[in-house]
Amino acid sequence: IDDTDYFLSKLMKLQIKVLKLGLKKNPIVLLKGIFSLNKIIRHHKIQLIHAHLFHAMAIACIMKILNPKVKILWTSHSSTLDSDIRSFIACCSRLFRSRDIILQSHLKSWYNTIAFSVIPNGLELPLQSKVYLKFPIFTFISVGSLTKVKNHIFLINLFSKIDSFDFNLLIVGSGPEERNIQNRINELGLSTSIKLLGHRDNVFTLMNKSHCFLLPSLWEGLPLVALESAYLKLPIITSSIISMKNLISEDEGYVVPFNQFEKAIHSVIDDYVEAEEKANRFYERAKNEFNILTCTRKHEQLYRSILDA
Repeated sequence: IDDTDYFLSKLMKLQIKVLKLGLKKNPIVLLKGIFSLNKIIRHHKIQLIHAHLFHAMAIACIMKILNPKVKILWTSHSSTLDSDIRSFIACCSRLFRSRDIILQSHLKSWYNTIAFSVIPNGLELPLQSKVYLKFPIFTFISVGSLTKVKNHIFLINLFSKIDSFDFNLLIVGSGPEERNIQNRINELGLSTSIKLLGHRDNVFTLMNKSHCFLLPSLWEGLPLVALESAYLKLPIITSSIISMKNLISEDEGYVVPFNQFEKAIHSVIDDYVEAEEKANRFYERAKNEFNILTCTRKHEQLYRSILDA
């Protein structure tokens, strides 16, 4: 809906037609974009719109007003929106949506439709994965946008207290907290052991060569990166937020409160065989429950039921 084009080249390689609306906060540009989208819907005789995130949902509901026969689905990726105004709009627009989709049952919120479906994120699992040698120094990795909710500062402060073993920590991602995180790394003199790698296209390789994945988030919906760690059979330590407690059992990883993160790190270091066994159990379950084909079929079944209703 805007000028973001990160996925454009990837979609074009798959021969998927992509139309960019180029929407901005400018009212004139917004109206032009809505007008263009309405023409597309009518020209292609669109019957169903599946929207993700708030702005796409709001625009989809406008299309419903202009095209009453169109069915609207919305995947709300979290249990909270950025503001009370957005939550109020999402609640009022329930009349225009046929069904909301949530990633986990606990993410159901008061502004979602009464009838909803639970369909998690799916992960594409290649038939064979390339095996890489691990880094020579025990390496932790964390992947995610550099925002406050991802809580990277916590990791940096935590590792500043650990001097009982040599380690590296790789942080992959970009975002508004990048400067603050780098400044904190420099302040604590950890620049040789903690690296900010920015956005990378070889994340799977880096994860494969690492020894343990860290997810210290203050909040998550259903992070694909946790499922990717399962696919790679990479031991995971994560904060004990509700989404992670619902996703990973005690036998599959280390889901701990923040004051037990250091203990979990030492547990992984001291008994890496057990950590790998947990990761293997998480893999066995994730490859079935979160396989992209399983999740795709669930979406297709929902599309058919909505269109047939």
